[in-house]
Amino acid sequence: MDARSRLTISSSTISGNAVSGGTNVYSAAGSSALGGGVRAGGSVVVTDSTISGNHVTGGAGGSDFYGVTPAGPGGLGQGGGIYGEHTVTVSGSTISGNTATGGSASGLLMIRAHIPHQAVTGEGGGIYGPRRRLDKP
Repeated sequence: MDARSRLTISSSTISGNAVSGGTNVYSAAGSSALGGGVRAGGSVVVTDSTISGNHVTGGAGGSDFYGVTPAGPGGLGQGGGIYGEHTVTVSGSTISGNTATGGSASGLLMIRAHIPHQAVTGEGGGIYGPRRRLDKP
């Protein structure tokens, strides 16, 4: 979707979807998982709808490379229900039971010692976006 576009969802149910980021090898970060129910590059407007039971999980980071390089961090998990890169506006809708989980750090020992990297936390279980607006009915 073009960043200047607007996605409008009306009188709809978006439920039970999942997005998982890929696992990487050798010190690389895990891939991100964005928008379990809805992912838009522009603005999102949701009216009179239900977005529930969706989930994102970032990918696992790559393992250390024979003790020479550190293990990679986990990938981002953002916007279990909705991920919008611009304004997200919700009116007269139910957003519930959505989750966002960051990917785990590898922690695999290949030969000698490894340097553990941090897992990444999930953000925006229901909605992730730079500007969120929830209108009361």
